[in-house]
Amino acid sequence: QDSIVVTFDHFGDGLKITDGKRLSWFEIAGPDHQFRPALAEIRGKNEVLVFHPEIKNPLKVRLGWYETAVPNQVNADQLPVTPFKTGFQGR
Repeated sequence: QDSIVVTFDHFGDGLKITDGKRLSWFEIAGPDHQFRPALAEIRGKNEVLVFHPEIKNPLKVRLGWYETAVPNQVNADQLPVTPFKTGFQGR
């Protein structure tokens, strides 16, 4: 598995991108626990596929993990996705 699927609950009619660009501010980490900027794609109404071409067996994903981050994804009611981090395996 070279990607992680993040599922969002309670997002109504689904996720949307506010600026027509790629999803922004996603990062992914592999076994070395070092986060790198990730590519992310909306799948269906409430899932995001997150990956990096050089990271095999990813373990963690985070979004908007900086004070200056302005993620470009919202739900159908224009409510923003809040910052989060997955995979708290000791770090």
